[in-house]
Amino acid sequence: MTHETLRTAREKRGWTIEELSRRAGIRLKAAEHIEQGEFAELPAGLYCRSTIRSYAAAVGLNPQQVLEALGPALPAGEDPLDGLARRFGHSRKAEAKPADAPAARV
Repeated sequence: MTHETLRTAREKRGWTIEELSRRAGIRLKAAEHIEQGEFAELPAGLYCRSTIRSYAAAVGLNPQQVLEALGPALPAGEDPLDGLARRFGHSRKAEAKPADAPAARV
């Protein structure tokens, strides 16, 4: 199964990509990226997978099977704590202490 399977399923229903976007509740640009196999253009992690899941369900495909088939092509997920830190203006990577750094004294 490839991104072309998703586009073919949409076309069999006679839907334009704009109609699919409305019915699936996803952004038009995201639907276009999915149909072109440009998964790296989608936000990584949960959003990417939930967008593909919504697309698949809208065109009558099994979302779990689609995600399993496309899994290797999808962007890697992000640690949820990194996303939360970024939301509040921090970077966990920059704040991480090296493993060999001495512990702070209290």
